[in-house]
Amino acid sequence: MKIPVEVTQLLCDQRLGVLCTSFDHQPHASLMAFTYLPDEQAVLLATRRDTTKSQNIERNPRVSFLVFRSPTRSEAGCSCTLSGAARFIPEDAASQYRKRHQERHPNLPAFTTRDLLTLVRIDVKRISFADAEDRVRVFAE
Repeated sequence: MKIPVEVTQLLCDQRLGVLCTSFDHQPHASLMAFTYLPDEQAVLLATRRDTTKSQNIERNPRVSFLVFRSPTRSEAGCSCTLSGAARFIPEDAASQYRKRHQERHPNLPAFTTRDLLTLVRIDVKRISFADAEDRVRVFAE
C-alpha cells in the first residue's frame, strides 16, 4: 500500500502511538515508541514477549495503531489510524530493524536494547486519516 504524503509526514514527525490489540473480545491499548519504515510502508515496535500485547498478537495478528499530532499555534492537529497485520520479526533478521529503532529512539534504551525485547512489524493495509476539520479520508489496498 502506498502511504499518502500527509500520513507519511505525521509518521515521520511523531514518535509515540497507541497500539490496539484484542483477543477473545477483550481490547487492549498500549502506548508505544515506534519507527516508521517508509521504504517498507510499515511500522516497527519493540516489546517484551511476556506482555498482554504480545500474547494478543500471537493469537490475533490484526491490530490498529493510532498516531496523532496535537494542535499548536503553528500547526493543525491531525490523527491517523493504521490497521493491518502484526508479526514478530525473527531474531536472525532483527539486527537491521533493531538498529533503526535504536537510532530513532536514542533516549529510550530500555525500550530498544533490552535482552527480552522482540520486534513487531505492522504491515499497513488500511489508513483512516482525520484532519483538524474532522474530515476523514480512508486509504486501503
